[in-house]
Amino acid sequence: EVDYFAIRAQAAAASSSSSAPGVVPLPSLPGTSQSPPLVARPPPLGARPVARRRQRLLGLRNSGLPAAELQLAGGDKERSPPWPSLALREVAAQLRGRGFVVVDAFCGVPTALELRAGIAGLEMKRGHLGDEGASSDVLRGDSVAWPEVDEHTAFGIALVRWQSALDALVAALRPLLSRPGELAGVRAREPPMASCYPPGARYIRHYDNNCEDGGSADCNG
Repeated sequence: EVDYFAIRAQAAAASSSSSAPGVVPLPSLPGTSQSPPLVARPPPLGARPVARRRQRLLGLRNSGLPAAELQLAGGDKERSPPWPSLALREVAAQLRGRGFVVVDAFCGVPTALELRAGIAGLEMKRGHLGDEGASSDVLRGDSVAWPEVDEHTAFGIALVRWQSALDALVAALRPLLSRPGELAGVRAREPPMASCYPPGARYIRHYDNNCEDGGSADCNG
């Protein structure tokens, strides 16, 4: 049986000791004599490039450029400002290029403050892997909680506004991220999850396995 945790630990060690920047030798599977392949990847972004990306996107969003036909719920009043088309294209470019994007002032200050206050009151538990509750510092070191979306509370209302804004943004990005494995086929999502990452913690890139006993049509692992 393949020890997945050991393989990932070996991959992490190989990544930190690789002599070629941006090239990571992946470990061979146990019981094989195959040479580990080289996988090219861009070097990680530092704080300054991330800050420049944030400022560029914020400037495009706040500009007076023609807006996409989209209103994002959850702003300082009932609606946040519309997204200019170039800002949407910048979001898509950052997601396609690096797999993440940082959006400042996404749903407005009042909603953000309600979210922060609500999350601070949640009971966080150590994140685990799979239904059996396995844990590994190499793979995942965060603490998580699943807040209840109760529209009778200020926190619940803020969650609804944030989710509506996020759903609308995903819908607007689908035409711009239409390649296989991007957003074109995304039509559903899971309930919100809050995560806390202590210093040094991480969660490796992964796919959730959306199946039961390996027999569902949605099974991806």
